[in-house]
Amino acid sequence: MEVISEAVAHDIEELDADLAAKLIHVSSLLTEFGPAHVREPYVKHLEGKLWEMRLKGKDKIARAIYVAAVG
Repeated sequence: MEVISEAVAHDIEELDADLAAKLIHVSSLLTEFGPAHVREPYVKHLEGKLWEMRLKGKDKIARAIYVAAVG
């Protein structure tokens, strides 16, 4: 997983442990199967190249907007 800025990296570091584990899990699914094969409840296509990653923890939820880069 590659992040686009220090601010994004900081936000990821601030996630609760359960949300961080979900982020790693969903990221690994995306890496293994590609965004076209990972669907809700994990990811949702927004428009064009934009996708939303949906993370649900014990007490909180988190959302992330991402693009898939090839090559």
